[in-house]
Amino acid sequence: VVFFNLYFKGAVPGAQVLNLFLMGVQMDFAGLFYLNLLFLLYYFFIHDRLPVRGRHTIALALFLLLNIPFLAINFIDLGYFGFTARRSTIDLLYVAGDSLSSLPSLLKNYWYIFIGFLLASVLLGWLAKKILRIDGMPAGKGWRPYILPIPVLVIMALMARGVNERPLMPSTALLYFDA
Repeated sequence: VVFFNLYFKGAVPGAQVLNLFLMGVQMDFAGLFYLNLLFLLYYFFIHDRLPVRGRHTIALALFLLLNIPFLAINFIDLGYFGFTARRSTIDLLYVAGDSLSSLPSLLKNYWYIFIGFLLASVLLGWLAKKILRIDGMPAGKGWRPYILPIPVLVIMALMARGVNERPLMPSTALLYFDA
């Protein structure tokens, strides 16, 4: 959103852009981890125990159903930020009804965002399909199949929480940057 709205005046001093970007990456990682936690649990602990036929379809469908709506919200933010000078929040749901009635006008004026969303969704689906077709860990009995997933999930959870004394929250950025 920052790079898409570089024309926006008075948003961020130049010296803070890198720090803001790094904080954004950390917040995005945390969001992606929490968003995909259900998928990760399925993929690490259930996927390899299902019959081969259909398990990749389940994994792909679960991954895309979790990620595409949030990808759409991020693309909506590209246009929304220019009007409000902030990222969308739950307030977006309050204006969704009005926005639906003006959908043809929005698509006409912001067609490039819609095309970008479609391309990103297709690319996400294609990449996920390629990656999920690669078989994961060999199915085994007992505790051995859990040796890798548990530490990976713990490390990811710690990274998502953040290394600060307080866990990451939507308001965490306000502790380090001016609103």
